[in-house]
Amino acid sequence: MKIFTSCTKCLREHNDIISRGTGNLVEEGWIEYECEHHHKSFIEVQEFKFEILFYEALKHYVQKEYEASVFLFANSLEKFYEFFIKMYVRKLTSEDKFIDETLMKTINRAENQLGAFRVLYFIIFKKNSPKLPNALVEFRNNVIHNGKIVSEEECFKYGEAVFSLIRSTILEINLQDKDIITNEIFKRNELVYTLAKQKGICLDGVMTNYISFTSHDLTDTTFSSLIQSVREMEKSFLPEAIQLQNIAILAHKKMEKEVLRLLNIYLRTDEAKEKFHIDFNQKQFDIKIIRYHYKKPMHYFYIEISFDDTKIHATVEFFNSNISIKKIDEIL
Repeated sequence: MKIFTSCTKCLREHNDIISRGTGNLVEEGWIEYECEHHHKSFIEVQEFKFEILFYEALKHYVQKEYEASVFLFANSLEKFYEFFIKMYVRKLTSEDKFIDETLMKTINRAENQLGAFRVLYFIIFKKNSPKLPNALVEFRNNVIHNGKIVSEEECFKYGEAVFSLIRSTILEINLQDKDIITNEIFKRNELVYTLAKQKGICLDGVMTNYISFTSHDLTDTTFSSLIQSVREMEKSFLPEAIQLQNIAILAHKKMEKEVLRLLNIYLRTDEAKEKFHIDFNQKQFDIKIIRYHYKKPMHYFYIEISFDDTKIHATVEFFNSNISIKKIDEIL
């Protein structure tokens, strides 16, 4: 998959906000990109696969490629079922080996994914899961298996139904257990960095140009407004908008340094000692920011604190140069 991006090395080393182009998004979760100055960059994409596919489906809709759009909406929904199943099986069993070796082989077909999703949903929420109308399921099958030609109206109707199903399920998850998606984000980012390390790759930056169900509140968002957002994003590939985008990245880097500075001060306070039951004054520790997102007016940084053989994950809320911190979990 080709993704439009900017060169993080030009930006960091030379403050060059012009270097930009198309990179390859790979299965592991990062973009491989070489700019016109021959810098090679590896840029993490923070969204889950179902979010990336949903955004790509919207792009194809905007470009009037309706058959491809329906295909990608359908793939996005299947990957969302997979995301939901893996997330709750991990929560209920804590068995990553079972997920990798058994579960993924069991749900490798669309009908198996749907069945597992509906059963798990009922077990967790004690009610039937949302589902696509039978007419739209038949429509999807005709497009994918029979080569049906798709109109703009049909594509819109199918995409809107997929959007509604994913959004309503995410809202239900957040009402019951806000931390489960956060923990899944930690797990995903840890896996991306592990895979990069195994391949000898240093990730140079992060990219968040996608529609995100997991990081943004889409409660009052309509499908039509998402389409309009994508139209505006596509226009943002003009030089003026790329310049603004990269200035925003520079601003974010300054904010990131400020958060790290404040964290280093905070972790040495009595409040931090009481919250974590650890005296950080007696520890050599490292802090790594592993994810960031913004929900007006708050900035959220997901961090990892490492010391001895212990890693702690926490969420930092940053607003007006003040931070508050919430412990998520501890990994020994």
